[in-house]
Amino acid sequence: MPKEKESLYTRKYRVAWESDAELKGWIGPVLADETKSLCKICKCTLAAHKKDLLLHDSKYSLIIDESTAVDSTKMLCVMIKYLSKKQTKIVTTFYKLIEIEKGDAITISAAVTKQLELDGLKLGNLIGIGVDGANVMDLIHAARN
Repeated sequence: MPKEKESLYTRKYRVAWESDAELKGWIGPVLADETKSLCKICKCTLAAHKKDLLLHDSKYSLIIDESTAVDSTKMLCVMIKYLSKKQTKIVTTFYKLIEIEKGDAITISAAVTKQLELDGLKLGNLIGIGVDGANVMDLIHAARN
């Protein structure tokens, strides 16, 4: 059986990755360990190797629930579901609370789309949306148009 090749150098986090079109917005350094990178979205540590980082940028689903706070502020609670390569399983975790003006499909769609863009999550990697209400069901149609 052939021996695995040992790396000739230690892979370290590169600040240039923060400007890379595929990594920008969601990648960051782990201050205590220069051989690691941090996913700002799911808060997990990754090896500082571009191939591993690109694999981490994968498909995901969202679970969205609309509610109204005691002060009448409308909010979206958004959960994210994705395949964790580190944990080798599907993970569902809290993603964001997003304040919205109205609870209609157009407003919800715009708020979710804007938040995904701000966080560097590619809309093209979104493969599913779970919602719980009839007026939110139009979200799927609004997002596609």
